Amino acid sequence: MKARFKRLLAAAGYRLEKIPAHVPSGRDLSHDLALLFRARPGPVCIDAGAHDGQFTALLQATLDQPVVHAFEPAPEPFARLRQRYTGQPRIHALNLGLSDQAGRIEFNIYDNQALNSFLPITGGANHAFGSPALLRRQEVETVRLDDYARTNGLPAIDLLKIDTQGFERQVLRGAAGLLAAGQVHAILIEINFTPLYAGQIWGHEVMGDLFAQNLHLVDFYEKCRLGAFLGWCTALFVRRDSPLSS
Repeated sequence: MKARFKRLLAAAGYRLEKIPAHVPSGRDLSHDLALLFRARPGPVCIDAGAHDGQFTALLQATLDQPVVHAFEPAPEPFARLRQRYTGQPRIHALNLGLSDQAGRIEFNIYDNQALNSFLPITGGANHAFGSPALLRRQEVETVRLDDYARTNGLPAIDLLKIDTQGFERQVLRGAAGLLAAGQVHAILIEINFTPLYAGQIWGHEVMGDLFAQNLHLVDFYEKCRLGAFLGWCTALFVRRDSPLSS
């Protein structure tokens, strides 16, 4: 009976699978984050590329009273982010971008604002994104995470989430001091395996850079396929010597 039920599910495009209760499985990001943080109170989280706060909401639902510093440089999503978390003292909404330099950088704003980036979309990305239109280029303020952490009294980052549309390398370079000191315990990062943005960092480059910092892969999540091939996904990395890995 069990085998027949599995065959029926498979015929409909589903699969019945047991998810391990006590180790990350790669099937559910919220489940795996909850396991890694083990209800540790007040983890410090950075949400780089926060848009209007979807991932910050996931952190609130998953972790125990997280303190989230949410960075969103685009004015329209930031307005929604700020309104969403007004009056919540643990959520710090910041109309800033993270980069490897402090100052002002030109930012590309598209009609689909989930695609906004410091990098321009390549012509080859039209197939994946449905030919997004560039609305305008606008200068926005940027900071380095090392500087922000020092100024705001953050000796360590429990979780650094980076979803910056190809600009991940610059964000990581801006956190070089924290990374070298082992003060970033976990990183959740979007990685690309297909050309989407001009000058983007590639998935294998991200993984090599993080392995060099003693950050090791837990699993891949939110996979987006382009035909037979993996286009992009998010990947979770944890330091082997961090409180999360013990």
